[in-house]
Amino acid sequence: MNVNVTADISTAIRRLQAIHREQIPFAIAVALTKTAQAIRDQIPSMLEKDLDRPTAFTKSGTFVARASKTKLRAEVGFRPIQSRYLRWQVEGGSRSPTRKALRLPSEQPLNAYGNLPAGTIRTLVSRAVKGRKLTKRQGVKLRVSSKVEIFYGDPGDGRPPGLYKRVPLPGGGANRLVPLVVFPAQPARYRKRFDFYGRAEKIAKASIAAEFDRAMRQAIATAR
Repeated sequence: MNVNVTADISTAIRRLQAIHREQIPFAIAVALTKTAQAIRDQIPSMLEKDLDRPTAFTKSGTFVARASKTKLRAEVGFRPIQSRYLRWQVEGGSRSPTRKALRLPSEQPLNAYGNLPAGTIRTLVSRAVKGRKLTKRQGVKLRVSSKVEIFYGDPGDGRPPGLYKRVPLPGGGANRLVPLVVFPAQPARYRKRFDFYGRAEKIAKASIAAEFDRAMRQAIATAR
């Protein structure tokens, strides 16, 4: 005994196709955004692997621009301030001195990140311009004797402009200029150290398919 059943499901098929057409762009946008966020979350560890003691300021200087159904593109990267100096670690190349010059510490103490502490150069320049010696407290902090004068400018002997301390020579006469921080005229050369693009691409390839599948399932389940 056979039972034959005939039904017209074309309407249901068209409705399902319409749902898919509407939900696919949404799922793609969600997947792109989630993938960009996954890359962003891994940036601090990327920096720590490739660079020497990156600061909290550097590691937190990221952004994610979300994708949408009308703009199927998500962006992840660094904010302008961090980008200006990290680009040399990513791309390498030669960097000419800027208006503020390249700071090369000589005898100055560095902070935990290997940088000159904030305000060091500003303090030294201020005292030099005013023709004043450092206070005892400043001298201890900056490791410069408060008994010597600070010179700021071009020493005129072939050495680069910078901050120098005037050290009296035995027996009197002219002082000897000992560099503290110099501002060289030659460019600084950087090699590629931070593989941002390569690491980001690996994360994207490992994440995008699963994120799209998850987003599509959610979109279909919540479709009306």
